[in-house]
Amino acid sequence: ILSDAMIGPALAARVRAAGGRSFVVNAKSGQSFTQSSTDTFAMDVDGEDNYTQLLNHLNGKFAGPLKIVHLWGAGVAVEGVDGISQEQVERQQRMGYGSALHMIHALGAFALKQPMESRLALVTSGTQSILGDSSEALTVLQAPLWGLGKVIALEHPEVSCVRIDLDAAQSTEVSERAIFAELNQTGFADDQIG
Repeated sequence: ILSDAMIGPALAARVRAAGGRSFVVNAKSGQSFTQSSTDTFAMDVDGEDNYTQLLNHLNGKFAGPLKIVHLWGAGVAVEGVDGISQEQVERQQRMGYGSALHMIHALGAFALKQPMESRLALVTSGTQSILGDSSEALTVLQAPLWGLGKVIALEHPEVSCVRIDLDAAQSTEVSERAIFAELNQTGFADDQIG
């Protein structure tokens, strides 16, 4: 679980309570890949080598497909485009699109050396319209991550990729339950939920 502060820890606890194994990876600026406890790691989202180190470390520590939940892109919730600073745009691109791109590159390289089934869930919050009208405020900074998920599905068929867009007004518990339910499907029935 490439974890945010709220949903990631709750999701990890739910996975463990169900008898599964989960690893939480926290984003730490300027930090190389480090292990802070048995199932908790930290790394800089910009260090592409960190993703390879993470996959190498996790290799053999799980049964079945590797399920990666990318929550780093769901953390910056700025509705609309008014008042968005350049710093917010850059941070969201690094945390969302950039880190997901690093992860898919690492998964692709890893799969060439050692084929494995992997699932990647890219999680956003409030990027997709539910009502279908222009009155709904959307979180546009996360939209590139949603688009990247479409590209991954086409260019990396070895990775089962799903895009999950959470309702920004949902509680942490409802959000993590929805992600957990999706991860426990035999395969991703739909490649976009939200």
